[in-house]
Amino acid sequence: MTEDDILSLRSGFPALLPKTKTGKYVIYADRRQKVESVSFTVRIRSLFYLAHVISEDEVAQAEGCYWVILVAAPNRLLPINPPAFKIVARFLAETAPIKVDIHLLNYSPISGGAHTKRFHEVQDVITSFLVSLLEQGFQSDTPNVHFEREEGQLFGILRGLGLTKESIPTALGGWWTSEIFRTWCQSRAEEDRGQLKEDVSSEAANSGLTKKKRKPTGPVEKESKKRTRNIIYSRQRRARQLHEFEELQEKHGQMTKENKMLATEQIRLKELMKQAKEYIP
Repeated sequence: MTEDDILSLRSGFPALLPKTKTGKYVIYADRRQKVESVSFTVRIRSLFYLAHVISEDEVAQAEGCYWVILVAAPNRLLPINPPAFKIVARFLAETAPIKVDIHLLNYSPISGGAHTKRFHEVQDVITSFLVSLLEQGFQSDTPNVHFEREEGQLFGILRGLGLTKESIPTALGGWWTSEIFRTWCQSRAEEDRGQLKEDVSSEAANSGLTKKKRKPTGPVEKESKKRTRNIIYSRQRRARQLHEFEELQEKHGQMTKENKMLATEQIRLKELMKQAKEYIP
């Protein structure tokens, strides 16, 4: 992977979720994690890299993987570039080394009132994507489209696919954060660089060639990559703070419940002591 590829993956768009209970991989796409300085070409290359990693798995070779796409987040239709649909569809139809089971997730309301326009916008996005898949000859079951009709419905659908709460993103009610994926990216990049270094050294030794010096990076490129890293680190910090806050909320709720139980038990014991005293002469 190049440095741009690593930055693209570390941004979390696309990302790889932990495997399901049956061992299937899950690719997750949330455009809110998109970094503008990362080109579309680099993101497609990152997607292909993830597909390559998945294709090495025996379960994926036999059963394929899931691709979960968040189309409409709560109160927000995520901006999508329609021409990009055809490129992604072509990748899935012609290049993807494994079978992909697509699931489109939407928090947009089903119908009615002031939300009608937003609902039609979501429909248009989904229709454009499905048309692109058909035009490119995508060979798979019809992509599954899911709406959040009730609170927790999308979470339940992901649980039905075999994901655990630890592997479901926080945006969908689980505990998974992009920081977990960034740790995997760093580990995988170091592993790939080590393998590449061994291959290059072996090839150079056999051919008598020396390693070429890397071309210096210009100040503009350095500044752009620095801004990208800062954006990723800021998101990572916010995600960590949100996760810590949610943990504190959960602990607070648990302690409040325990305090109520103790208070109830205390009242019950006092009542028993009062009754016992009445029987003592």
